[in-house]
Amino acid sequence: MDNESREMNLRYTFNTIDDVVVISLTGDLDMYTVPRAKEMLQIVISQGKFKVLVNLNKNLTERGGVLKLSSPGAYTQRVFDLIHLDYFIEIFQDDVSSLESFKSALSKSVQQWYKVTRMNPDYADAHHKLAIALREQGNLQEALEEEKKALAINPEYVEGHKGLGDIYRMQGKFEDAVNSYQKALTINPKYADALSRLGEVYNDQTLLEQAISLFQQALEITPNYADIHNNLGNAFHLCGKVEEAKKEYEIALRINPHYVKARLNLANLLKKLGDTEGWEREMKAAQTSALDERQRESIAKTLLDSGANSLIP
Repeated sequence: MDNESREMNLRYTFNTIDDVVVISLTGDLDMYTVPRAKEMLQIVISQGKFKVLVNLNKNLTERGGVLKLSSPGAYTQRVFDLIHLDYFIEIFQDDVSSLESFKSALSKSVQQWYKVTRMNPDYADAHHKLAIALREQGNLQEALEEEKKALAINPEYVEGHKGLGDIYRMQGKFEDAVNSYQKALTINPKYADALSRLGEVYNDQTLLEQAISLFQQALEITPNYADIHNNLGNAFHLCGKVEEAKKEYEIALRINPHYVKARLNLANLLKKLGDTEGWEREMKAAQTSALDERQRESIAKTLLDSGANSLIP
């Protein structure tokens, strides 16, 4: 059996409950099926879903997301206990208790990283992780202070500078965000995430040529990053360079066919070009890929209002 065939030994399905994506796997998770597992997580993350539950009984975080595991086998539970991995990843005996725990997940994450920083106050990465958790809670000012603590410990901590830039951007402090991303890039000029985030800030400010240049630099480093292709497509679209935009959206979708944002961006572009058939095709594909029920219903309504046949009854 070749490696490609072995990859197909892992199959997955998604189910969204509230804002938690429950992933059910069949087959084996091993060295051959890791690419399929990576594809699975890429689909979830690309749709803005950062709370994930994986049920280990069916075989089987820099975005600030939460990963929980349920229904572990006895051996897996022993391994987690021995190496204290359950300190960082919560394990539950069933899906119901795991789903309930998501209601307080953010506060628990904050408490967890507070505990780590108290145990080791000179651990820069812990302050950074705490900042991410606080940021997800909406506590931007305290998150800012934690990123600053991380950088006081290690001024060359590139993730801390990027994290600081992310918070400044959320606060609308674009000049400070630019300075933070530039500091990260001074330390590591090939830090694709910082190049992309800086490009997004310039895009926000309609400094489109600068944004395009940064996205292109980021793609030279990480050419298979669908998000950056989508962002570059948006910048080209705003510049009126529709063919270039179309090409970037299509590349993003070749990398991740389930990338709903890119699919909808391409659909909107095709509609502007008068390609009604193409617009309907991409809208239906986006609807099929969407994990969020409300998004599926919204796409269905748009299709129905246009007179097209919706995929949802």
